[in-house]
Amino acid sequence: MPVTLFSQRDRTDTSPRAHGETQHAFYDRVGGAFWDDVRDLVESWFSRVDQTDQLDLGGRLRSDDDRQFNGAFHELYLHESLLRMGYTLTIHPTLPNSDRHVDFLAEKGQRAFYLEAGSARPSDVATASSARMGQVYEFLNKMDSPNFRFAVKLVQHSKHPLKPGPLRNKVREWIETLNPDDCLLSDSVRLAELPQLSYEDSGWLLELTAMGRPPWQRGDSAVRNVRMTEDDQVWTDEGGIAKTLKAKGRAYGELDAPFVVAVATGSMGVTDGDIAALLYGNGHWDSDGSGGAQLKQRQPNGYWKAGSHSKHRGVSAVLVVPLLRPATIAAQQHTIWEHPDPEIKVDELSLWRRAIYDNGMPTFIDPERTQADWFDLDDDWPTGDPYPPRVR
Repeated sequence: MPVTLFSQRDRTDTSPRAHGETQHAFYDRVGGAFWDDVRDLVESWFSRVDQTDQLDLGGRLRSDDDRQFNGAFHELYLHESLLRMGYTLTIHPTLPNSDRHVDFLAEKGQRAFYLEAGSARPSDVATASSARMGQVYEFLNKMDSPNFRFAVKLVQHSKHPLKPGPLRNKVREWIETLNPDDCLLSDSVRLAELPQLSYEDSGWLLELTAMGRPPWQRGDSAVRNVRMTEDDQVWTDEGGIAKTLKAKGRAYGELDAPFVVAVATGSMGVTDGDIAALLYGNGHWDSDGSGGAQLKQRQPNGYWKAGSHSKHRGVSAVLVVPLLRPATIAAQQHTIWEHPDPEIKVDELSLWRRAIYDNGMPTFIDPERTQADWFDLDDDWPTGDPYPPRVR
């Protein structure tokens, strides 16, 4: 019997992901054509993994730990990408000079390279803090607040739990002084113009904004009290990519084929300039005389470049994969950064945008096909509205 990742059942709950709800639990719970498309894609990709390797990967994709899910989906994405480019894959191959096992050996004709998946993800401490914050969000969602919703910004977190009781009392006292009709978001009233409350306790500092519910929404317990934003979903690890490269770059000894490290990040905020500085060294810039800037020189502190000297030549390329999510696969485009002077050069991997070193700066070569085209996805995939309005 084939292994599957999601349960076979009717799904009627089309509400957004709740604070504290794991990614797998959300994908398995949420209904609608949009999410049916997403589940079908993930199941299809997973079915193309060799059955001997499905047990481990499937267990992590079904995990109640989002770090396990994210890492496993990153590997599944890489597996499918390599297959789409025509490679035959060996998972955890035997290496010539190490007892350890890299994630993939990819082979096509006379071409071959090793690929290792890494993750620039939050530490256990940061994950624990996020979990505590999620509990606070859920507590606020369960409050009786028929007239107001809240935007919550975490300014400072603590290793100590945030006590919900005093927070609840403070918020209730605060909203009793407010009129929801005076706190409505509109085209002319921005979130920053609405009433705000700063709350400190046990080393935590929160900023809450009160948003009056529109009249038709007042008293509707199905609409959550806390508005989740994209910032609640992502986490940025300063130097996370550098740490991953340091850990992975020399882990397998001398190899007999090119070695590529694919790093998944938890943020869309990593720019091409950030990666160039990491790999080539921090830049010093001068004015170009027309309001722009031109590179004067780079510091000798890059992962690959120290002035004119090349380093870590065993890492042939680095693929950077920001904020990988199943539902946004069709719209994403990732970049593979090629070493300026590798021990073994990797052949062009045409699914991804290429970044090639040119006198201190990257030159980018876009792929001829979109990622949606590579994965045989329509332009409007996934189909429909992810969270269709409820029928009243």
